[in-house]
Amino acid sequence: MYYLASVELFERGIQASESISQQWNQTWSLSLGGAESGSFSGTLLYGVLADLGVVLAVCTLLFFAFKTIKELNEGKSEGFTSLIWPFIVAYLLSQGGAPLRSLTLSLRNTLNTTNQQILGITLAGVRLDEAYREAQNLGNAQTNIANYLRQCETLQGEKQLQCLEVALEQSKTLLEDMQQAFGPLA
Repeated sequence: MYYLASVELFERGIQASESISQQWNQTWSLSLGGAESGSFSGTLLYGVLADLGVVLAVCTLLFFAFKTIKELNEGKSEGFTSLIWPFIVAYLLSQGGAPLRSLTLSLRNTLNTTNQQILGITLAGVRLDEAYREAQNLGNAQTNIANYLRQCETLQGEKQLQCLEVALEQSKTLLEDMQQAFGPLA
């Protein structure tokens, strides 16, 4: 009974996750201005923020360039490794932030897919555990019924008949309880 509730809980969790993901798709599309919005450059706010980022990246690049030139004149060469980051930022924010938008949406899709896979794997594990417990309980039921019958083997006559009738009733009760807990038995 507990396991059936946990399976249902995971199934509802998967449905809720998919529903939330679908609802957020519109928000992502509106805020990033993806292909669904009909505008490659995105919304006005995103475009302005991307343009501001480009200006800041260019300023940072100029700052690093002057710093690197100064270090080279002093005989140091560590400044070249720092120059890569402003170029990366400038690239991501170029074309109205299209590369950054694509990267963001790709990461979001990857995370959604990973989340669905994890929930699916967990649900499969819970279902497997439920099936194992059901099989184990069926095995326990067979053992209990066999024990009911063994108790009657040493008796004879009317006592054995009464014992078998009691064993039959106990077996029926056990099977009915199992059917209520696990559904129809195979």
